[in-house]
Amino acid sequence: KSEVCLHQIGCFAFDPLQYASNLETLIIRGACFDDTVNQFKKTFQRIFQNKQKLKELELSSINCTFMHFEDVDIKLFSTLIGKMHKLSSLTFHLLWDQHTHFKFDGELILANLKDLRFLSFYGARNSRFAFSIPKHCSQLEHLYLGHYPKVVSDLELFVLILARNPVTKLILTCVTSERQVKALCIASRTLETITVLFDYLPNPDSITKAADEASDGRVKMQYGIV
Repeated sequence: KSEVCLHQIGCFAFDPLQYASNLETLIIRGACFDDTVNQFKKTFQRIFQNKQKLKELELSSINCTFMHFEDVDIKLFSTLIGKMHKLSSLTFHLLWDQHTHFKFDGELILANLKDLRFLSFYGARNSRFAFSIPKHCSQLEHLYLGHYPKVVSDLELFVLILARNPVTKLILTCVTSERQVKALCIASRTLETITVLFDYLPNPDSITKAADEASDGRVKMQYGIV
């Protein structure tokens, strides 16, 4: 297992990871890089090109604010993650693609991750990634989708994800009505908890009641602030 949680570091700190081809868990969280963009890209490519044995990968809060990523970088990174066929847990909280035309590609990332059970995705508004989930995932137990368009326009997508996966814990940033919650509860027989992260929620008491009624008390609602 390798966990990296550092601030204001250079890519040199990650160099040993390029030789660790037998890693099963890799967590890179809270790192702030001061390298040139070319150094950064080359280092991350070397690290991830031989990580086919990974079962858990977390990439979150990696600060590269002043680095410019291009479509080819996002596509390459999507491809490298998609080759980690043994992943059962993927936490992917990156905004590297917020200024690129090509977004992190769910087709490239998810198509061969047949054992994926935990998926936490927070990125640029990316419908393409979300629509790849019900197409390729069937074993998900825990799902978090953040920074995503309002569920009111894509409720059918979330219902399809729940119908195809034994999800027990669902975390969203976009549930705001009783109708939405009822649809989610009815779509899944395994769902136990829906957590809504929000900056403003009109009536949490009525939403909690709707979930309780739609699931016969099985689904519990939880709330947090984005």
